[in-house]
Amino acid sequence: MNTVHDFNRDVRRSDRFSTHPIWNWIPSLFYPQCSPPPQRINQASNPEWQECIGADSVWCFPHALHLPPRKRRLLIEEKYRKQTFTDIALERVHEYDNGRRDPGWVELETQADGLLYVTLRIGKAWLINSRALRMAWKQHGAVWQQAYRDARSPNPGYWSVSTPVPPEELLRVLGPSDFLEKDFQPWTKAQVDSCC
Repeated sequence: MNTVHDFNRDVRRSDRFSTHPIWNWIPSLFYPQCSPPPQRINQASNPEWQECIGADSVWCFPHALHLPPRKRRLLIEEKYRKQTFTDIALERVHEYDNGRRDPGWVELETQADGLLYVTLRIGKAWLINSRALRMAWKQHGAVWQQAYRDARSPNPGYWSVSTPVPPEELLRVLGPSDFLEKDFQPWTKAQVDSCC
């Protein structure tokens, strides 16, 4: 039986969770050589910025003075999952009860540099080059849909349709420079339920 997702409730939870300390130390997982570590600036309270830019946070590298100013920051789109799934669900479409169809996040062009995809219960975080992922989706999406079969999640008034792609397949297609994976201490169900 599918659990019906309440988009507005999920957004409120996501906004609350976006201030959780986990987000502040995740950038240092991916950039341990940086001292001080990258600073994360949360944009969850700025919906106009999120909608215009398509990112949830900015990672700043203030001491990378050898880089031009624009290269001292990364615009990051953040996705997290509470369940123990081991795939990366690429949301491709919203199918509404009235027949309308809107593109999912993997189909949308944004200004985000990276996608941070975190699965709390298994302790995995992936940092994926956003442009490379969208190009890979255009090239391989039809094959992935056949190989991995879509997952449908009910929401009030619409279904979110995603293709669950194994991380190994994304690494094969994108390569290690555009698909980074890091481990952290998995969260218990109680930890996840208390904050998400």
